[in-house]
Amino acid sequence: ILPHRGGPSRAMSGCPQPMVAGILLIAAAAGLSLVHLSVSHTNCTQFHPANAPNPPLWLRNAGSQVNPNSAAPIRHQTRTVAASALLAHADATKRNNLKQQIRTLADAQTTVYQALQVETIGGGEGDGREVETEVRAVMVELGADRSKFLTEFKWILRSWINVRNDEMRRREESPDGPILLTDLIVFTDLGHVDMVSALVDLGCETPRARRSRVEPPTCYLEHYVRLPTRATLPNATELARDLRHYNYIDSINILAEFEGFPYDFVLRSDLDTFLAPDWSITRILDIFPAPKSVLLGEGYYIVDGEQYQTVAHLMYVARRLGLRTPTVNNLGTTWGGPLRLARITAQLQVQIIRWLDLYEFTAFDRCCAGTSGWPNWHWGVLTLYAGHLAMNNLPHVHRRRGIFDHATTGKAQLVGSGVLHLHVLHGNMTFSKSEFAAGAYKKLDPATLDRTTAGGFATHVAVEASRLAPSELKAMIDNPS
Repeated sequence: ILPHRGGPSRAMSGCPQPMVAGILLIAAAAGLSLVHLSVSHTNCTQFHPANAPNPPLWLRNAGSQVNPNSAAPIRHQTRTVAASALLAHADATKRNNLKQQIRTLADAQTTVYQALQVETIGGGEGDGREVETEVRAVMVELGADRSKFLTEFKWILRSWINVRNDEMRRREESPDGPILLTDLIVFTDLGHVDMVSALVDLGCETPRARRSRVEPPTCYLEHYVRLPTRATLPNATELARDLRHYNYIDSINILAEFEGFPYDFVLRSDLDTFLAPDWSITRILDIFPAPKSVLLGEGYYIVDGEQYQTVAHLMYVARRLGLRTPTVNNLGTTWGGPLRLARITAQLQVQIIRWLDLYEFTAFDRCCAGTSGWPNWHWGVLTLYAGHLAMNNLPHVHRRRGIFDHATTGKAQLVGSGVLHLHVLHGNMTFSKSEFAAGAYKKLDPATLDRTTAGGFATHVAVEASRLAPSELKAMIDNPS
């Protein structure tokens, strides 16, 4: 907040002092920056918050009652100051309640983590055979208003079909060996017939959910209403109202609210991704057997350099919220873990997103700053900042470069590399979703691609998925051979 260089009283020297105090208090309570009050005007009326863009109703009414050039309206000014004080009190109460909610979730996260260290995850199939089984789920969100992302969904769907069929083949060939089963769960509003119909045509099932550790891997539809839609309902929660404008919250909240089958491992993923060939042969819980915790790849939201304050700001927020001091930087956007731990961590991440959005960014950051805050403090990577704080609150977190969010470019070998998941990055190197959208691969012959490399594999899957009819993709699930 940068006041007028001559001070607020100089900038508003023509205003009655009680009104100046009221304006400043209202501005602070309503989250208005004093920058907006710093320009020099001769008419005191122009400094009244009621003249700000989209003022609340009570401020508009107050503004219509006050004549700042008269000594008479002191009672109205006092009334306005009182109203702003009530607003400030309500905001302080909300702030303290949210801080307490975050601390409660942080404590619960620690409790789940500690309990997990003495528990056995996975086990037999439940049919009397002592066969080691790991049941996993990959979770993605596809809102009914996001049909344009169906193309990208086909990429992860096609790569999952490869994984599913390989898991089933290995199960038949080695019935006494370890069994790996991976479901694809698509969170979408089941009330929207068109989206549900499109997903069912692609081979996903509804209403359906895994019922046992024996069933074959399946693509399930899970009912989920996005927060922007919930915010319009009469019974909207405070969470939905607060974060209705943040488009990326739902990809985290799906895991925070999941109450389905008790999977051994769940992975939260974006749509523009691919499951790598090694997924179907890797028991993920064995990658880091101890301590049991969340598993992530590497992200990029902290840039080295003393001129950037990202690390300092994140440490400040951690202290303010009573969280553990962060020690691991640049955690990936795709992450997973045993369901109970992943779910409580996602719940903590959602509430930290809410805190950061409300109290660590300005209205200008949210509406108009664009990328001007990058890489110092950027609203566009809010989920990564919150994930940084939520994951680092665990006593230990496993991060391995390339395991998740591996680039879809280059000639790096995939098979046997330990890469489990690829994520399309921005740019025009193969594979590029911007080049894909521009039609650069329309005439490409997939047979010419080297599918053992990251770029060749991703390009092959994406091109093939775009050319196959929904019925053909569904047939690959129903008839793997």
